[in-house]
Amino acid sequence: MHRARLKELSDLATAATTAGDAAAARAHWQDAVGLVPRSSDQRQQISARIEGLREVAPVAAASPADTSRATSHLPTLLTYQGLVVVLTLLAYTVQ
Repeated sequence: MHRARLKELSDLATAATTAGDAAAARAHWQDAVGLVPRSSDQRQQISARIEGLREVAPVAAASPADTSRATSHLPTLLTYQGLVVVLTLLAYTVQ
């Protein structure tokens, strides 16, 4: 039902994460979580990503030198997790 919008939000969140903008990524995932059923695995996965980004946001507020060192692995990790969420969402909506 919301397949296209979920894909769009996932792409936006992934791009924001890759750019190091945890706050924007979190906002996109928060928009997405409202589009999936409360009891779904997809909602749990998206909620976990939101929580993970809440932990990252304070790091992004650190000085530029600290931020680059502390989050250098973050885009790769979150991009992979984003891909898993997108694929799961797509599989769910196709059923």
